[in-house]
Amino acid sequence: MTRALSQDLRDRVIAVVDGGMSCNRAAERFGIAISSAVRWVRAWRTEGRAEALPRGGDLRSHRIERYRDVKPALSTWFSRVHREYEAGNLTRAFRDVLLAPRAPRRPPRTLP
Repeated sequence: MTRALSQDLRDRVIAVVDGGMSCNRAAERFGIAISSAVRWVRAWRTEGRAEALPRGGDLRSHRIERYRDVKPALSTWFSRVHREYEAGNLTRAFRDVLLAPRAPRRPPRTLP
């Protein structure tokens, strides 16, 4: 992935385009991609923003954050079942496993 171009370059491109030069000419003059010049000028005109947006960051933690409250409960449940199993109380351990909450299941398919 390429580096972000300097803020000074963005400001100069926006200034010359606001002064009347086309985005294509400005991109050629400063040695940048036409699409970059167009995006910068569009952001300046619509949002009043000349700064680059933040790059990168975490894109997946929201998937695991929704289970933040479930994990401690599961850990407690597993440790309790393991304790019962280690103590030789297999009936109680297996009962806890069999009575654990499950995901909803599809009803069985009926034959025609």
